[in-house]
Amino acid sequence: MNNEERKRVMKQIGNNLRKLRKKKNLTQSEVAKMNGISLRSYSKYECGHAMMHVRTLFKLAKFFDVKVTCLVDET
Repeated sequence: MNNEERKRVMKQIGNNLRKLRKKKNLTQSEVAKMNGISLRSYSKYECGHAMMHVRTLFKLAKFFDVKVTCLVDET
């Protein structure tokens, strides 16, 4: 994966996380705390400024009750 593809994927994951979080009427802080993630890290994931570990990706997919592909795919 080249740098441009990586940025696109990070941004897409972030957009999907934001949509799912807002659908549950939760704050970034609440999602972070409920998943054992620092607020700073979660905020970076949602803004598309950091790539999360695959375990975190699976944890968040489970939390939002979606498949991992739903976090990665464009909607």
